[in-house]
Amino acid sequence: MSPQRDQTRIVLGAFVVLVGAFALADNLFQINTRQVLQFWPVVFMLIGVMKLSHTRHLSGYVFGAGFVALGVLMTLNNLELISFHMRDWWPLLVIGAGVAMIAKEPLRRRMESLQQATQTSDEAGAAFNATAVMSGNTFSVVSQDFRQGEVTAAMGGMEIDFRQASMQSQATLRVMAVMGGIEIKVPPDWGVECRATAFLGGVEDKTVPPAQATKRLVIEGFVMMGGVEVKN
Repeated sequence: MSPQRDQTRIVLGAFVVLVGAFALADNLFQINTRQVLQFWPVVFMLIGVMKLSHTRHLSGYVFGAGFVALGVLMTLNNLELISFHMRDWWPLLVIGAGVAMIAKEPLRRRMESLQQATQTSDEAGAAFNATAVMSGNTFSVVSQDFRQGEVTAAMGGMEIDFRQASMQSQATLRVMAVMGGIEIKVPPDWGVECRATAFLGGVEDKTVPPAQATKRLVIEGFVMMGGVEVKN
């Protein structure tokens, strides 16, 4: 088990234990837990921190920082230190989605050029990053030396197609799905190992295992109120 998966599992498990403990104390001892429950937006900060600690791409940093900022603002609002109401600020999500659509291709080309400047010809195309926020997206991987990738879906859907791709022996795909879904299609000769952690969501491997798996796709990451499905 990878250290990143251990970290996600421990943080998520500790949060669930704390929620259960406070609920039990409230039921048995009639303790007023309202003051504690006003910190519930911390869950957004945890999601953001986990994304920031695992990502290697600009979109991942933006996604993680956005969740951290949302959690901080909502917590400060609950503590009555500031006045923040989502009903006033939700248009920012629409604006952000529009900016992301406009800047997506220029940023992708810029990042690819920067990567190619520091990678050899064998390394170029071996990694990718795909993001869907409040939208649907399809991404096809055709690299014959795929090594790693990163997929994020928030309130949207993402389809990743590896059927024209290949790898040496093992590759890693990091996923994060928050109120979103990710569908992964792999070649019939790939074995799949799911290591992602799910909370109020699921990761389902529907592939038919090959008779002799010489290539293995390892799926790591975090799923909350969403789903990841793998099939061949």
